[in-house]
Amino acid sequence: MKGIGLLFTLFFTLNSFSQTIPTANNWFDKYEYGKAASSYEEISDKSLLSPLDLQRWCYASFISENYEKSYQLSDSLIKDKNTSPFFYYVHAFSAMAIQKYKIAEGSFKLYKTKDSEFFVDTLIASCEQIPTWKPEEHVELKSLSFNGSKADLSGASYKNNLIVFHETGIDQFRDQVADTLLENTELLFVRPSVFSPVSNEIQLFKIPDEFKNHNVISLAIDSSTNEVYVTMNNPIDQNEFLRSPHIYKGKLTNDTLENLQPWIYSGLEDSSSTAHATINSSSNYIVFSKQGDKTQGADLYYTHKKNGLWGKPQPIISLNTNQDEMYPLFIGDSLLSFASNGRVGYGGLDIYLTTFNEATTGEIKHLKAPINSVSDDFNFTYYLTEDAAYFTSNRKEGEGDDDVYYIKLKESIPIDTTEEDHTFDDWQDIVVYFDFDKSTLKEKEQRKIDNIIAYKEAFDQIELSVEGHCDSRGIDDYNMSLGQQRANTVQDVLVSLGISETRIKAISKGDREPAINCEGTCDEKQHLLNRFVRIKLVR
Repeated sequence: MKGIGLLFTLFFTLNSFSQTIPTANNWFDKYEYGKAASSYEEISDKSLLSPLDLQRWCYASFISENYEKSYQLSDSLIKDKNTSPFFYYVHAFSAMAIQKYKIAEGSFKLYKTKDSEFFVDTLIASCEQIPTWKPEEHVELKSLSFNGSKADLSGASYKNNLIVFHETGIDQFRDQVADTLLENTELLFVRPSVFSPVSNEIQLFKIPDEFKNHNVISLAIDSSTNEVYVTMNNPIDQNEFLRSPHIYKGKLTNDTLENLQPWIYSGLEDSSSTAHATINSSSNYIVFSKQGDKTQGADLYYTHKKNGLWGKPQPIISLNTNQDEMYPLFIGDSLLSFASNGRVGYGGLDIYLTTFNEATTGEIKHLKAPINSVSDDFNFTYYLTEDAAYFTSNRKEGEGDDDVYYIKLKESIPIDTTEEDHTFDDWQDIVVYFDFDKSTLKEKEQRKIDNIIAYKEAFDQIELSVEGHCDSRGIDDYNMSLGQQRANTVQDVLVSLGISETRIKAISKGDREPAINCEGTCDEKQHLLNRFVRIKLVR
């Protein structure tokens, strides 16, 4: 489990270990909890296990998510009134994980009478609500083929590909170690790549030599400038503060991250830790997680770019709880996914979706199983449509410590990107709508345009007309200019998808040719329907 400050002191201040189980204790001391739990299990004579051995076995089982075993062991341990309160928490959480919700609820309440290390009120509420939840209906859920024995994580979408992060090892000469030898590697580092779901190929990003000892755990790319915002930390630095993550700003040139310098709000300026910067498609908002003296756990912050400068970051009060809010990802311009363990959920970090604008948020939607689980789930992003997505989870059935998953929901419409003889018989004009006096696209509207990827094989044959429209408010010249800005916005999206600009004619209709002709008496809904861009197939 991640993001939870577990009580290690109990285990590491005592050093009189039984010599009858050296293998299990050795794995435990190396933090290899899955192997330790298996070793304790394999001891034929359980009477040889001391009370401390049983606690270690319970702890190792709990951390390696063998909740059946940790429930059984903690159920025995808490019969001793002198046992650590931590095992009451283990008993409650393990019961929750194996769907014994009434028992879990009672154990969490009992834990509250003994300790306050963990905030369990939301877990109690979760035990009451989970039995009423229906799973997200889906037609496919799969672990990606590149998942290995260590950590693999998803990131943001980038030019119809996916940024991913792969944990790899280096030897004493700083040369990369083969994936098959990672179990015996002393140093592990996370490296960023771009993954193509179409070709199934992975291209590694190159990083400067001075950062080869750093983990690169998130990467946000401003597509308008090729500026990058990278989360890095140096796990072997003697300075403890530099071993925690901070955000760096640089430039992406081809496949190389260059000129990496601490971002102005990296956390180095106020002795905090910052991570997981994400930038929206309009390149005017960054959201990131921050942890320091002024936060409760990890909190989400935002900064707004005005006149080319990022403003002082502010906490997103409507999203932050007294626990951890982490792993924000913009999906388009305003849809934001993030992970939290401070809200009603399945127990670990759960994925939530909301809309974001000017530090206000809309309804917060909690995703149900199988997207969320009792483990940690995070880094959720849609891929091309809102019915297909990638996310990361450290659920027990995965290949490694963290794995990337793809899910297609039941109501999704398959998009064929490989058919060579597309006839366009099913073509329908694409219409996207705009807010009043705006030429930027909302994320859900941009996804309508992204669906044109279905015609990818014919991009060198088609010709498109992109018509920008305005409602009747505003003078003629202003409306013609705004309509052209909207058409240009849509043209830019089409070009980013691979259509040559020479095959797109972007024009403005202003407030002429409205969808609804209400002759100057339009209500707000009618005005909305007249603020649009229509993509027509000319040939």
